[in-house]
Amino acid sequence: MLSSRSVGACALSSPAHPALVYRSFGERGLTRLSLGHHSAVSPVSAWRVGPSPVSPGPRSPGRAQKESHMSDGPRTLLEQEIRRRGWRGFRDVATAYDSTARSLFPKNGPTLTEATYYRWLGPGTRSLPRPDACAVLERLLGHPAERLFGPPLDDDPHDTYHLKELIQMTAEEAATDARSQAASISELTIDHLRDEVAEAARAYPVRPPAQTVTTGRSLREQAERLREQTRVPDQHRELTVLAGQASALLSVAVFDCGELPAARSLARTAGLYAEVARDVPLQAYALGTLAYIAYHQGQPAEALRQVRRADALGSGVGAQGRRRLQAIAARALGHHGDREQALSLLAATDEVLAEGATDDLHDIGGEFGFSAARCLMSAGTTALLIGDAESAKKASRRALGLARVDDRGVAAKAAVDLGLVLLLAGELDEAAEVLAPLWQLAAEQRGTGLVQRAGRLRAALADPQYRDSPLALELAERAEDVLRSANARPPLAP
Repeated sequence: MLSSRSVGACALSSPAHPALVYRSFGERGLTRLSLGHHSAVSPVSAWRVGPSPVSPGPRSPGRAQKESHMSDGPRTLLEQEIRRRGWRGFRDVATAYDSTARSLFPKNGPTLTEATYYRWLGPGTRSLPRPDACAVLERLLGHPAERLFGPPLDDDPHDTYHLKELIQMTAEEAATDARSQAASISELTIDHLRDEVAEAARAYPVRPPAQTVTTGRSLREQAERLREQTRVPDQHRELTVLAGQASALLSVAVFDCGELPAARSLARTAGLYAEVARDVPLQAYALGTLAYIAYHQGQPAEALRQVRRADALGSGVGAQGRRRLQAIAARALGHHGDREQALSLLAATDEVLAEGATDDLHDIGGEFGFSAARCLMSAGTTALLIGDAESAKKASRRALGLARVDDRGVAAKAAVDLGLVLLLAGELDEAAEVLAPLWQLAAEQRGTGLVQRAGRLRAALADPQYRDSPLALELAERAEDVLRSANARPPLAP
């Protein structure tokens, strides 16, 4: 029997139809009274209505007479099967019957009326119902119609047949629950998505940021869809990490498109994914991104706060991740006006470059990596920021020497920093020579950091010492072209 608590759905089973599901009337305030296997069952006395145990009141003699058929033992196998399943009167039987009828006859199937129900279970001679009604009963109860309207089984089905069916139902329900909890997706699908995220990160230096916005958005949506399809904890965590990596890549791409508020929001999203998955390298990356967005927005104190949060994560971040955080920290200190601490971090650049620890995120490379050329380029920018021209010149030259073909953006930034140092020293001709990587980089690949450097270059060329120089005028016009191309970018798709 069912428990004494009202439930929203009950599973009915028969050999012919083992998984028919129907709704009870719990939502209408019905409360079931406790019934034993052999208790008398009546359509009304089996339930009481409302939250309080108020008597349903007197019933008409006709109705009471109709219900009296359930007070004794079952007259037919049909009545015996109804009792065995714990169905409590007309409503339960009609719900199960009508549901089975719809599965057999999608259009114009039979329905069970109250009059028919009491006629089938009442005393007297019975004739078989119409063929379609017989088909429904046979599917529902697992016996031929002729047998259902015949006498009940002599032996008590609760001891053998019912127990066997109950065991079978329990096993099926347990298996269904286990399959639901163990719902998984192919590991090959996750491997493919992981490869796509890694490829997008590695290709970032040579692709336009706007293209990565489209790719990153698609990758994050794929990871989310797959997360909803699995209940396997390891798969769920892996897909959370991949969604976070895609969000982190999106934040960088959106930043390079000049949309700083949106970039900050995406970096926070990446950080949330990382926290859920307990992925320390991804947390460090997201916090580092938040830090450099902050100092680009004129918030050096906020940048330092994010860097300290990343430092507090402790171990788990590899050498490339630590290089990145140290470079961001030095820049934040420079923007904050803390020259001594910034110089201290710059002095440790070579030491950081020698570290060899790894982690699963930064070792992917590309945008997630932090190569020696990128580290030296950033050191040169920070040295220039705090007025250490000699260190800036040295670091920028080293970065240009180490930059590979896929480091065009790094080379362009280092070239502008070196050009600025040379212009400050009055070396216009040499500055013009080293600026070649800036002009060679396609307009759609010039990110926010490079555009801001071009603005500083244009300001330096406006110095009075270059007022009458045709070469300085030409360089200034080319720098303005860089700025104009950035301003002419189409808005990102919503």
